[in-house]
Amino acid sequence: MKRSLVLILLILLTAVSAVSASSWDWWASSAPILPKPTWNTSLWPQIDFKPSFPSQRPQPTPPATPSNPGSPLLPVQPGRPPKEITPPPVSSLTSEEQNLINQVNRERVSGGLKTLQVDLNLVALAKEKSRDMAVAGYFDHISPNLGSVYNMLNRAGISYALAGENIARTGSFARIHPLFMGSSAHRANIMYSGYTHIGVGIFQRGTSYYTTQIFIKK
Repeated sequence: MKRSLVLILLILLTAVSAVSASSWDWWASSAPILPKPTWNTSLWPQIDFKPSFPSQRPQPTPPATPSNPGSPLLPVQPGRPPKEITPPPVSSLTSEEQNLINQVNRERVSGGLKTLQVDLNLVALAKEKSRDMAVAGYFDHISPNLGSVYNMLNRAGISYALAGENIARTGSFARIHPLFMGSSAHRANIMYSGYTHIGVGIFQRGTSYYTTQIFIKK
């Protein structure tokens, strides 16, 4: 009896071992082989890790103008600046003005022309014109205050048959005469044979020399 039980037990153990092995073999042979996953990198977003900087600093957007602004602020009335005191020109020739007349007459003598006589009335007008240009802040033959050279001559009661005017503004006295002679129109006045009298006025303001030459034929 015992031998029969042992034999039956051995048979059962052998059967169980056979079933387990068969089951594993079936799974291993019949299960589908899954392919290894592949990734299409061309579909990935391309990321640039190199920082980029704008070539120009972006300008801030100006605030929008209000559609219904309030009442405008009244400007504060500034106080009247003190009136600049500029001394009137003297009637006599300065050394620089006489020097300039001497240079003019040397040019005329070199060109075979007569020298020009100094007329102190013309000197006074030339000084007035140079001072007016410096103080009023303009540079032109037509003054907003004095008009043209012909207006000035007529107001002063100076009789003339012909008249002309040269003006210059430069930072150096030494450049005045070369500038006049280097310009065909200004040189023509200096070298015109019909003129008989001259007046010169120089007014210095800061580093600028305002110069006026008035020529007439009496």
